[in-house]
Amino acid sequence: MLPLEYPATGSFWFRQMLTFRHRVLAKHAFYRITQAIPLNFSNQSKAMLTNSVQKFRLFCRFRLLLTAFLASFYCTTLSATQAVLLDKATQEINLTTAVEIFRDTTGQLTLGDILTPSIQARFAPNTGSNHQKINFGFTTDTYWLKFSIARTTDAPSDWMLEIPYLSLNHLDFYAPGEAPVQLGTELSAKSKPIFYPLYALPLRTTEQTQSFYLRVRSDYALSIPLTLWSRTAFSQEFSNTLLSQALYFGG
Repeated sequence: MLPLEYPATGSFWFRQMLTFRHRVLAKHAFYRITQAIPLNFSNQSKAMLTNSVQKFRLFCRFRLLLTAFLASFYCTTLSATQAVLLDKATQEINLTTAVEIFRDTTGQLTLGDILTPSIQARFAPNTGSNHQKINFGFTTDTYWLKFSIARTTDAPSDWMLEIPYLSLNHLDFYAPGEAPVQLGTELSAKSKPIFYPLYALPLRTTEQTQSFYLRVRSDYALSIPLTLWSRTAFSQEFSNTLLSQALYFGG
């Protein structure tokens, strides 16, 4: 079983910023300038020049540390969308704003590839203006969606993930410790884990934060609405939908 957790990526970029070349930049500049001071300079002139170089070294160090800090903060922000915390009162929650996205232009990457630090660092938060669903438009690319969930002690462990959009050629769901679930228009309806006219996936949570992944591709407009339901709320919503359809069609 592949581990679904991975090390933080912010520290990786912080180390990249603090390369040997950057660390010795100010020291090298100081050495070159001080060695170029003519011997016939007065002591006062040498002191003034040395003082200026010292200030330049401090300025270089400040810029270096500020750049490294901003890079570390930026990368940590991109790769660490806050986990969704479920409690006893939660009945329904839209996950689109909690999702991180990676575009696979090859369509060949596996979960093992996705879990490598280099790929994890390329996941970015969903910044789309439509908070009801994730919309990529018409594209031949494959997209990986990642979201992290934890629950409180008194919250139920079993939930339902609803994806009410049928025009997905491939929809693969990866949960920690579970076999992958493969759905989509190119597969039989028998592949669905439960009887449901759209797509719904059982999702088991723990008190520890866990990461879940969706791999999606479509020959149509790629749109992914994501709603997490408690079992009770999902059953009630499904019953209400069936009742409404029966009344409308006279079934």
